[in-house]
Amino acid sequence: MSDDYKVYFWLKDHTVVSLVNPNEGLHSSLRDRLFKRATKAVNRSISMISSVLL
Repeated sequence: MSDDYKVYFWLKDHTVVSLVNPNEGLHSSLRDRLFKRATKAVNRSISMISSVLL
């Protein structure tokens, strides 16, 4: 099975979930936003540390 199929099925499953439970979609989007913010902070600290070390 190719990656496109996996993405398609993943999207299909998650659209069904969000249709069944609207709050789930809200929670996942909030979680994604928090995760992105966290990764951005981590990347920033890593770049700061590496610039200090170099």
